[in-house]
Amino acid sequence: MRVALPMFLVLAALTFITEGCKRSDSATVTGGGPGGNAVLPVIPEHHGGFVLDCTVYIKYGTTIAPPDGVYDDSIQCSTTSSPDHTTPMAVFRNLKAGQYYLYGTGLHPGYNPPNVKGGLPYIIHQEIPQQNFYLHVYSYQP
Repeated sequence: MRVALPMFLVLAALTFITEGCKRSDSATVTGGGPGGNAVLPVIPEHHGGFVLDCTVYIKYGTTIAPPDGVYDDSIQCSTTSSPDHTTPMAVFRNLKAGQYYLYGTGLHPGYNPPNVKGGLPYIIHQEIPQQNFYLHVYSYQP
């Protein structure tokens, strides 16, 4: 019996230490979706060049592509012109802080095949205008 009590205390102390060191769920980023104040400009690019003809899709509350391929919203890129270049951009407005998955499909003329697609996760930490997010896409055979 004398050995069992100290072993019990050691196990209890180890359990307390390991449970106490776990990260709390409140630190995990979740959420996302419409109804906030964040603005997210998304610029699709392929091999360092802009993809002018592209649609960008967004999935709320996740950092992975939806397994069923269903997204919550989409925007066809429109172009903004400056003296230097023309930039295609899909601007998602009124987003809450949280997790998002962005996916783009389009055409990038001059490449064979010209069809491009690709997706990346994005996390909005504060409901403020975000810096441009460059969505890297790659060629694929349809």
